[in-house]
Amino acid sequence: MPDKIFGIRASTIACLFYFLCSGLVYSQVTSRMPALKEQTGVDPAGIGLALMCLGIGSIGGFITIGIITKYIQSKYLLKTSCLLFILELGFLTLANNLFWLCACFALSGVAFAWLEVAANTQAINLEIAFKRAYISIMQGGFCLGALLGSIMASAFAFSGLPLAYNFISLLVVTLILFLLIGQKLIDDQNNPSADSKDGPNTKRRERIPFFVVFCGLLAMCAYCADGSVAEWGVLLLTTAKGAHEGEAALVYGILSFFMAVTRFSGNMLQKRFGDFKLLFGGTLLAICCELIAINTTSPWVCIAAFAFLGMGVAPVMPIILSHAGHYPGIRPSLAATVVSILAYSGMLVIPPSLGYVANHFGLERAFFIPLGCITFIFCSSFAFRRRKTTEDIMATNNKES
Repeated sequence: MPDKIFGIRASTIACLFYFLCSGLVYSQVTSRMPALKEQTGVDPAGIGLALMCLGIGSIGGFITIGIITKYIQSKYLLKTSCLLFILELGFLTLANNLFWLCACFALSGVAFAWLEVAANTQAINLEIAFKRAYISIMQGGFCLGALLGSIMASAFAFSGLPLAYNFISLLVVTLILFLLIGQKLIDDQNNPSADSKDGPNTKRRERIPFFVVFCGLLAMCAYCADGSVAEWGVLLLTTAKGAHEGEAALVYGILSFFMAVTRFSGNMLQKRFGDFKLLFGGTLLAICCELIAINTTSPWVCIAAFAFLGMGVAPVMPIILSHAGHYPGIRPSLAATVVSILAYSGMLVIPPSLGYVANHFGLERAFFIPLGCITFIFCSSFAFRRRKTTEDIMATNNKES
């Protein structure tokens, strides 16, 4: 593989592929949740249990990754986890009961946890190595993959073809792309801001800074906001809004499209408005859209509300991940691990909580849980009012280098 393709670094394209691939596979699985529900014969509480197993698997992955990244470069972990995540599509085609579904989701959680941390670490490595902002674009790649996966899932749902045809065809395509463009990744980098205050020989912090933990809590809420649409949006539309499965399969893709557009424009938006205004305005928009989605009876109004919700929450993860990854005195891989483990720890509580509330009070009322999470981000956005923006951090690192 050449060092540049159409003037773009091969390492950038390779990193973007892994974000796109993770969004593509994740969207396929969540968009075909009704088909998986029918194939396995489980109820909403069973789906909640399976999603909890996904969260447990993720936590297991995050617990082990702190040790793994001390000895293995993120580029090797990224390739391994991506292969495992792709092969899970094949395992899901064989799931015919709740136990098998939970086992597949647990293994997917481990693979996705490793993939998440390794991909985010690679994005931070690119920022450090080439002194440019990459995280927003890479996160946009995830959304673009989710959009493509949702469209593909909707097409298969309308066609009436077996679920196995859907998953196996995606498995083959992603494996080919993995071999062609997914190999040129860069080595892990040191964080230049770690030495900015006290010189290059200063010992790194042994304890994780509170601000990085705080960013992780915000990431958990952000993942709840769009993750609830991914994992429960299709069921909400089919059971509470009267939508066809083919129409409902588009919901996460449309949300992801709006998120992708926002994230690909992220650098321009951050220069224009700054991190605080993006977080404040975006989460305010998301709160309004969540309320509309809960109360409307029209499936298409609900889909439109979720789309603009995606636009509102899109800047959250890139902003907080960049701030955490560039925080002085902490390895980028460790910062990415902390943010990711806190983000996905919410999957242990939120998915089964939505299933429980749905069984007792209805799925629409269950969406008040992600509404509360978005409100927490909105209130917390004031913590970024006096902090350096992402662009300021990159400018500082340029001067130090």
